[in-house]
Amino acid sequence: MFGNPYAERKALEATYEDTAVISRPQGVKGPDGFTRTQDVPVYTGIICALSAGSDNSRQTDAQQSLEYDRKLFVQPDKEVRPGDTVTVSRFGRFQLPSPSVQTFEAVGEPLLYQTHREVFLKAVSLA
Repeated sequence: MFGNPYAERKALEATYEDTAVISRPQGVKGPDGFTRTQDVPVYTGIICALSAGSDNSRQTDAQQSLEYDRKLFVQPDKEVRPGDTVTVSRFGRFQLPSPSVQTFEAVGEPLLYQTHREVFLKAVSLA
């Protein structure tokens, strides 16, 4: 199996438990004739795997600031650009409805391999 990128890719994808929707900002012409930027889905229902990254969350007396990074593993033919919105349904490949849906922004340049693509994600919010 090793040395055969197709077989390696299929083996790797067999471990993916999540699904994702990847949206990209695009100009959409409204009924009033004006073009506005909106997130438009580019890929829907793609199988993927969400992996842990760093966590820079902070607690103050007034609020909890959540700031953390994740890494997404997807098929190598899925083009993900910095600024894309990635909505991941955790365990969405096997459990419907998904027990958890998380939204991230793609940051940096994804790493491309023959078997997969690694996409760096960032989440920032207040709790």
